[in-house]
Amino acid sequence: MNNLQLEIIYWNLSSALEVAKYFNIQLLTQQTRKSNSTSHNCISHFKSFVNFTVPIKKLHSAILGPNSAGKSNLLDAICFALGLDDTTRNGQLNNRNEAGETFVQIQSKKKVFKRQHQVSTSVYFINGALVQKQEYLDAIAVEFGHGIQRIAQQDTGFNADFVQLCESLCQEKDTIEQYDLAHMRLKESQQQQKQLQSKVNLQKKKLQSYELDEAQNNEFTLAEQELQQAQKDKCNHQIQKNLTDLQTAAQSLESTNQFLTDLKQNHSTVIQEQELLNTNLQNLELQNQELQIELKSQKNKLELELQMKKLQLGSQKIMNEKKINNANDNLQQVLQEIQKQKVEAEKIQTEIEIHQSQKSQVKIPEEYFTLQKKFEAENQELSKEYLMQKQQVHNSKQLFKASEEKLTQCQAEDEQLKKSFNTQEEKVKQTEILIEQKQEKINQITQEISTIKDQINKNQQKSNNILIQLQPIQSKIDSSAEAQRFIKEERRYIDIFQKIRGQGIYGYVKDLYQTQYSQVADFILSSVNYNVVTSDFDVVQNLLTILKQIKVQLQFIPLKSLKFNQTDYNSSMQEMRSICSQFNQTNQGRAQPFMDILKFDPKFQPVFSHFLKNMFFFEGLPQQASHFSQQYKVRVVTEDCLLFGGKGTISVQINSKSNEKQHKEGDVLKLAQEKVQLESKLMQLNEENLALGTKLQLLINQKLSTEQIELSKLQNVIDIQIIELTKLRSLLAEQKKSTQYLKQELERNEAQLATQQSDLKQIKNRIILLQTDSFKTFYEQYNLTPEQVEQVINQQNNHDEKRIQELTFRLKILQNESLQLQQEKTSNFIITIRQNQSQIDNQINILNALINELTQKITTTEAQLQKIKNEKEKLMNQIQIQNQQNGQINAELKSNTQLVNELQSKINSCQHELKQTLEFAFVNSIPLQSDKNTENIHDKIQNFLAEPTGIDIFINKLSLNLSYSDDYEEKIIVLSKKLLNRPPNQVGQAIINKEKEKMNQLEAELKTVKQTTAAQNAHYTKLLKLRGETLNEFLEKIELKLKTYYEQVTSNQGQIFIQINDAVRPFQLDAVNLMLMPAGDQVRDISQVSGGEKALVRICYYLALAEVLDWKILVLDEIDQNLDADKVGQVKELLTHAKQQILVVTHNTHLASGFEQLIGVSRKEEQPSQIWWIVNDTVE
Repeated sequence: MNNLQLEIIYWNLSSALEVAKYFNIQLLTQQTRKSNSTSHNCISHFKSFVNFTVPIKKLHSAILGPNSAGKSNLLDAICFALGLDDTTRNGQLNNRNEAGETFVQIQSKKKVFKRQHQVSTSVYFINGALVQKQEYLDAIAVEFGHGIQRIAQQDTGFNADFVQLCESLCQEKDTIEQYDLAHMRLKESQQQQKQLQSKVNLQKKKLQSYELDEAQNNEFTLAEQELQQAQKDKCNHQIQKNLTDLQTAAQSLESTNQFLTDLKQNHSTVIQEQELLNTNLQNLELQNQELQIELKSQKNKLELELQMKKLQLGSQKIMNEKKINNANDNLQQVLQEIQKQKVEAEKIQTEIEIHQSQKSQVKIPEEYFTLQKKFEAENQELSKEYLMQKQQVHNSKQLFKASEEKLTQCQAEDEQLKKSFNTQEEKVKQTEILIEQKQEKINQITQEISTIKDQINKNQQKSNNILIQLQPIQSKIDSSAEAQRFIKEERRYIDIFQKIRGQGIYGYVKDLYQTQYSQVADFILSSVNYNVVTSDFDVVQNLLTILKQIKVQLQFIPLKSLKFNQTDYNSSMQEMRSICSQFNQTNQGRAQPFMDILKFDPKFQPVFSHFLKNMFFFEGLPQQASHFSQQYKVRVVTEDCLLFGGKGTISVQINSKSNEKQHKEGDVLKLAQEKVQLESKLMQLNEENLALGTKLQLLINQKLSTEQIELSKLQNVIDIQIIELTKLRSLLAEQKKSTQYLKQELERNEAQLATQQSDLKQIKNRIILLQTDSFKTFYEQYNLTPEQVEQVINQQNNHDEKRIQELTFRLKILQNESLQLQQEKTSNFIITIRQNQSQIDNQINILNALINELTQKITTTEAQLQKIKNEKEKLMNQIQIQNQQNGQINAELKSNTQLVNELQSKINSCQHELKQTLEFAFVNSIPLQSDKNTENIHDKIQNFLAEPTGIDIFINKLSLNLSYSDDYEEKIIVLSKKLLNRPPNQVGQAIINKEKEKMNQLEAELKTVKQTTAAQNAHYTKLLKLRGETLNEFLEKIELKLKTYYEQVTSNQGQIFIQINDAVRPFQLDAVNLMLMPAGDQVRDISQVSGGEKALVRICYYLALAEVLDWKILVLDEIDQNLDADKVGQVKELLTHAKQQILVVTHNTHLASGFEQLIGVSRKEEQPSQIWWIVNDTVE
C-alpha cells in the first residue's frame, strides 16, 4: 500500500528485557482496508527469531504467547526498521547466522525498505539501493505518513503525558525548540539589562563621590596636629588620675578585707551556736511529738475501754433486768398453770372413779361369777397375790416408760448443748486467730515505727556530719567571687528542679551518674549536664505551664523519644571492650569505654549511649592515648584531662592554666562544687526526715491506735465468749451426769419389770390350772374354753381399761413435780442474775479505779509536755536572739563584701583604663615624655601590652612627665567632629574624566540591550501565540473523537472532555486536565479514577489520535493489564470495529478471540522463537 502509518505502543517494556541477544527479523507488511492484499513478516536471525515468514492476512490480528517467548521483539523490529529505535543486540545466541547480519525489511506496494546493522552502525536501503539515513527517513515519512511515534508510558502523570504527546504530534518540528530558545534568550537579555542598569547607577554614585572640594585638605591637616596635642594632654591626665585612684582603692581594699575576715570568724561561731540550738530544738520537738502521741494513745485507750466497759456492763445490766422481769412473769404464769392443773386433776380423778365403778358393773353370766366367787373364796390368797403382782407389773411398765422418755429428752438436750458448746468453741478459736493476726500486725507496725525512728536518728547524725563538713568549706570559698557565682547557679537549678519535680521526672543528667573521675565526666557532659531527663514527651507538655510561671527555659530528654536498641547497644559495648582488650594486651596503659567508668541506672542507657558514642577513657601516657585514638579513629580522654580527636591530635586540654592563682581558683571551684553537693545531700536528708516524721505520725495516730482499739474489742469479745463457753461446759457436765443417772435408773426399772413379769406368769399358770378343774362343767355346758371366756371379758372391759389408763397417766403427769421444779429453777435463775448484777457492780468499781490510774498517768504526761514546752520556748528565744545577731553579721558581711567588690571593681576599672590609655597612646603614636633619658617609650609600651601584668609598677618605672593643660576635652570634641567630615581620599581630574567615559559606554550598552530585549520579547510573544493556538486547535479535534469513542465504549452512559485552564500556555504543567464522568459516577479528574478506567481512556485517545492523524496501523503491547473482564469486553468491541489495522500483543484469550487472525509465539530456553498463525480457523 502507498501510505502505511505505523505506531509502536509499549505498554510494558519489562518483557522485552528478558530475551536473548543477537537476532534478525525481516518484516513485510502489506495490508489495506479496501483490498484483499496481505502483509508478510519475514523473520530471520533478529533477536529471538530465526527464518520465519508471518503473513498478516486480516485487518485485526492478535499476538499470543508466554512470557519471554519473543512477542515484544516484533515491536522492536518495527521500531528498528522505521528508525524509531537503535536497539539491535541485547544478547547472544549460539545459532546466530554465519553472515553476522542484522536487518529488517519492510515492503509496501511501491518500495522495499531495509535497514541493516553492521558492527556498530546501520546502513539503509530503498529498493536495494544504498541511501543516506535522512533520505531513508524522509522516504519512510512519505510512504507511511508523517508523525510516526513510539509512545511510552511516563511517570509524570496522565494529564502531563497526554498534553506532551499531543503537542509532539501537532507542533511543527522546530516550534517547541524555537519557543524554548526565544524564552531563554529573553530571560538572558532581561538579566543583562538589569545588570547594566545596576552598573550605571553605581557609576553615577562613584562620580558624585569624586566631585568633592579639595580645598579643605590643609585645614584638616592642621586640625589633626591640634587633636594629637589634645589627646596627649588627655592621656597624661588620665594616667595621673587613675594611678592616684588605684593606690587609694588598694589601701581601702586591704583594710576592708581584714575587717571582713574578722566578721566571717564571728559569723562561723554564731552559725555553730545556732546549729547546736537547732539540734536541741529538733530533739525537743521529737520528744514533744512522742509524748503527745503517747498521751493521745492513752486517752484513746482510756476512752475506748471506758466506753466498751460501760456499754458492756450497761447492756448486761439491762439484759439481767429484762431476764428478772421475764422470770417473775414466768413464775406467775407457772403458779396459775399449777392451779389450773389441780382443778383438771380433780376432774380426771372423778372420771377414773366413774370408770372403775362401771368396770365392776360389766355383765357376765352369773353362773361364771358364782363359780368365780367360789373359786376366789377357795383361792383367795392366790388371787390377791395375782392381783397385787399384776398391779406391780403395771406400775413397773409405767415407770419404765417414764424413765425412757426422760432419758430420750435428756439425750436430746445433751446433743443440743454439745452443738452449742462446739459452736461457741469455734467462735473462741476464730476470735483467737483474729487476735493473733491483730497482735502480729501491731508488732509489724511497732517494728516499722522503730525502723523509722532509727532512720530519722541516722539521717540526723548524717545532717550533723554534713554541717560539720560545711563549716571549713564555707570559710574557704567566701572570698571567691567565682565560687559564689557557681553556688548561686547550682542553687538556682536546684530550686527549679524542686518546682518541677514529680512523676516521670528523673533529674538533671549530672545527677544520674557517679564516677571517681568527676572532673573529666563533668567536662565531657558539660553541654547536657543541666538537661532534664523525663520518661516521655507527655511529661514535658504537662510542665509547660509551670515553666511559663517561673520564666525559665530548660532542655528536656524524653527517654521514649531516644532511638535505642538494647541488642545494638550490647553488641556495640562488646565491640568497644574487645578493641580495648586488644590494645591493652600489646601496649602500655589501659583503655576502656567511657561508659564503663560511669555508674548509672540501666534505664538511663539510652541517654549516655547517645552522648558518649565511640568515647574512650585512657589511663597512661598521652603518646599512647594519641596512638590509640589514631589507630581506631575514635575520641579519647585521659585522666590528665587531655581530649584527643579521631586523628590522634589534642583537640582540648582541660584546666591547662599554669599559674598559681588559676590553680587556686580551680581548687576553690572544686570546694564550691563539694559544698553544693553537701547542701543537696542535706536538703535530701531533711526532706526524707520530714517524710519519715509524717509517716511516723500517721502510723502512731491512725494505724497503731486503730489496731489497738480493734485488739481491745476482740479481747473483750473473747472474754465474753470464754465465760459463755465455761457455762456451757459446766451445763454439759451436769447434763452428762443426769443422763448417766437416767440410764442406770432405766436399767434398774427394766430388770425389776422382767422379774415381776416372770412372777406374774407363774402365778397366772397356777390359777389357770386351778380354774380348769373348777370351771370344767361350766365350760362343757356352754361349750367354751377358759381362753374364750377371758377374751370376752377382756373385750368388754378393754375400753374402760384404756380410758382409765389414759386418765391415770394424765393425772400422774399433772401430779408430777415438773412445774414445781420449773418454779424452783426460775427462782434460782433470778437469784443467779442478781448475783451477776452484783458482779457487774464490782467490775464497774474496778473500772473506775483503772480510770483513776490512767487519769494520773495522763496528768503526769501533760506535766512533762508542759515542761518540754517551756524549754522549747526558752530555746526559741535563744534562737531568735542568735538569728538577730546572725542577721546583723550577715548585713555587715553583705555591706563589706559589696564594698570589697566595689573596691576591686574600681581597681580593675583603673587598671583597665590605664591599659586603654597606653593602647590609645601607642596606636595613635601620641608622644609621651619621660623624666629619665631612656629608650623609646612606645617600644616599652608595646612589649608591656603583649603581656599586661602589674600596670601600676610599669607606669612608675617609666617616670612619665605628666604635665598637661585642662582644656583638652572641648578641643578633642570639636576637632573630632571636624575631622569626621574629612573626605576619605582625594582624586585628580584625570581619574574623574576616565570615570565619565566609562559612564557613557555603560549607558550606550544599556540602550542597545533594551532594544534587543524588546525585539526578543516580540518574537517570544509571537511563538507563544503560535504554540498555544496550535495545541488548542489540536486538543479540540482530539476532544471530539475522544468523546465519540468513550461514549461508544460506555454505551452513551459516560462522558469525557478536555478542560483547558490556561489557554495562553496550555502546554504548561496543570494547564490541561482530562475530565471524565464514568457510568453512574460523578465528574472526576483522570488522576482520581481507577487504573482500569485510566487504561480504557488511554485506548480511546490512542484511537482518537490515529483517526485525527490518519494513522493506518496500531501495534498495542499488553494493553489489558489493568482491565477487568467487563472492560476487556468493551475494549474488544472497540478494537474489532476500528478503521486501522490492529496488532495486539496480549495474554488474554477473551480479548484475542474477537480478532480475525491469531499469531502465536513460543520459545524454549536458549532456543529461537517459533511462530504459528491461525487464519479462518486454519493453523499454519
